[in-house]
Amino acid sequence: MKKIDLGKYEFTKADQQIELKKVLPLTLVEEVVVEDGIQTIESNTFSGYSNLKWVTLPNTVTVIKFDAFSGCYNLKAITLPKSLKGIKGFAFRDCYSLGMETDGILIIPSSVGIIEDYAFINCFSIKAVVLCGNTIVEDRAFDGCNVNIYRAN
Repeated sequence: MKKIDLGKYEFTKADQQIELKKVLPLTLVEEVVVEDGIQTIESNTFSGYSNLKWVTLPNTVTVIKFDAFSGCYNLKAITLPKSLKGIKGFAFRDCYSLGMETDGILIIPSSVGIIEDYAFINCFSIKAVVLCGNTIVEDRAFDGCNVNIYRAN
């Protein structure tokens, strides 16, 4: 397994946002640990990392933007931090394997205010979503998925 700590590779960091420059062959990256202090995962940051399997986000991330992880076909697990406030549309588009290491369960922290339309489109391995707060889930947030959504209030 190849683990990439973003502190060792070239990326831009401005106003606590991260945007990884594509300096590595995308197929080499299997695990990413985002450094503490990052607040925003920008659009397309990890898009196309087809062999990415695991992502660790720090408790400082507040938003995951459009297409941030789209096309990460082998992404099996991501722990959403308790600081997360929003997941933008298409953020996890075509992450077919997401949920495979958690028995198909995706837990959304209580801090998340909204999951936008198409955020998890075609994430076939997610079977159940547990909302730990009053998260607004737009009608097409899990389009193309066969999921049950539960509120754990």
